[in-house]
Amino acid sequence: IWRKNISNIIEKGCDTLNTLLFYNIIIFISVIFMYLSIQKRGKKTENNNSKASIKVSTIFFVLSISVPFLVLILRDESVGLDYGPYINLYNRFFSHTLLPTDASWVSFGYTILTKICIFLFHGNYYYFFGIIGFITLYCFYKTIYQESEFPWMSLLLLFSFCLYYQMFNQFRQMLAIAITFYGFKYLKNRDLKKYIVIILIAFSIHKSAIIMLPCYWLGNLKLHRKSIIFYIIVSIFVYLLYDSFESVILNTSYGQKYLASSYYNVVEGSSMINLFFRMTLFIFCYYLINRRKENTYDTNLLQNLCFACVVLQIMTIKSYVFGRMTTYFFVYFILLVPKAIKSIRVNRNSKFLVNTAFLICCIIYHSIYFITKASPGFGVGIYKFFFMN
Repeated sequence: IWRKNISNIIEKGCDTLNTLLFYNIIIFISVIFMYLSIQKRGKKTENNNSKASIKVSTIFFVLSISVPFLVLILRDESVGLDYGPYINLYNRFFSHTLLPTDASWVSFGYTILTKICIFLFHGNYYYFFGIIGFITLYCFYKTIYQESEFPWMSLLLLFSFCLYYQMFNQFRQMLAIAITFYGFKYLKNRDLKKYIVIILIAFSIHKSAIIMLPCYWLGNLKLHRKSIIFYIIVSIFVYLLYDSFESVILNTSYGQKYLASSYYNVVEGSSMINLFFRMTLFIFCYYLINRRKENTYDTNLLQNLCFACVVLQIMTIKSYVFGRMTTYFFVYFILLVPKAIKSIRVNRNSKFLVNTAFLICCIIYHSIYFITKASPGFGVGIYKFFFMN
């Protein structure tokens, strides 16, 4: 028996490593296409035709997003712990057999999107999840393409932080997070009306998106002694009132699902590790950016969003409910880190070394995170296409 158990462990470990290699290849291809897209963007061709160059840039952008999109929609039902339940939910919508518990957590926007896809595609849920996957990826890719100092670097961080794997499970919330992330340009341009529209759309998909509405005013709050004290006071206030807050959460389907389950105990142990990583990453970015005292409005906004992530991560030690909220803010590190690295003024050779070091760090972090958390935690450790069965 013990020989059989060891054999099964070794076989599963090999499958996980093969899957990790597969994902790394997908990441590499997507990042390369993004890099080529940026290189062609705005450049004139030999015939002095900038429009042709823009078309080439668009083609590379489409190729960059297509690779992870195909992997996302062509997977087997076993890839992703939440995929099966969401498929069952779609089938219940299609057959008009929704459970009473479904109405307590399925949002209005998600319901409308489901019914539209049922009207167009009937019981074929692949189109439905394909649309969700595309919108989610497009919002991330387009914002990275337009707002990042180094889009290829931001895209690499999107994958390295394992946010891509969350799209395999947390369909509604990752869609809401991607939509609010897309609204960063309205935050940066201080367009309150359009930003509110973005938040309302995201809120219709997942109610937790409402937490991003106050972020419109974060850009005016500079990170110095007063603002840090403000964050600390808010953290203490929430911490002291948490018991009352938890009793309310436990009366919701979300609270019953996560606070009263074994999943809650599992993720609770990773809170300290995430806190250490995110705090270290923020300090790294804050030091590099502020040592030159060249803060712009959008840079200050990004720093506040990322610091809010750290504050919420501290609260996650108390309860993982905050853990789901931190992702809304964590995604802005993929824009802040390239800004920090850009502030390092070095020559061409040193720049190559900095980029190489960054690449190695991403590969190491992604591999460790995938093997220790993303693989068992999200059910993406062994990838299979749906036609492989």
